[in-house]
Amino acid sequence: MSSAQTGRAGADGGGVRMPGSLQERQRRRLGAASPTPVGGRPVPVADFLVDAQRLPSSQRVLGSGASIAGGGFGSVGLQMSRASGPLDIARAAAAEDGTYSGNWQVTAYAVCVNPVGAAAEGSVQTGVSSASHSCPGAEQVHSAGGATGPGTTGQTFLNSLYPDAGLTSVRLSLTGVPSDGLAIQAICA
Repeated sequence: MSSAQTGRAGADGGGVRMPGSLQERQRRRLGAASPTPVGGRPVPVADFLVDAQRLPSSQRVLGSGASIAGGGFGSVGLQMSRASGPLDIARAAAAEDGTYSGNWQVTAYAVCVNPVGAAAEGSVQTGVSSASHSCPGAEQVHSAGGATGPGTTGQTFLNSLYPDAGLTSVRLSLTGVPSDGLAIQAICA
């Protein structure tokens, strides 16, 4: 791994991209827009925003995270914070719960490293509001990820997402049971 440096991409998706860096990209709620991304712009679909941070081709995601700015407590919640299967993109998604009319943004974060033999392990589970996923053999958790969607009575959100104390598994709990199931991910090495 190279020494850590910090980079911040601009609102247009350009900006600093450095090996071994913490990458972030901010997205602001812009109102209704086409679900097709144009020029790296945010993709609002109704009251739902997605952000993705693509890495340089020689780098892989070792850790990911997400945050929401604005939105008022309880009005906007995270629905996804995870790396892609090939570990080349960190993703984040958030949605409004109800009819929130204020501005907010979701930010995806990626810890980028040269490949270290890490793999994304995970599963999709239906009919539950919590799950866990373990790394194989003696591998340890380096990052956790999860995703959810709407439930039968409204949006569901990530409530907690963390590795266990022994770094052997990831635990996820949601605010409700999603209609299409939940996704849980552990980046293991």
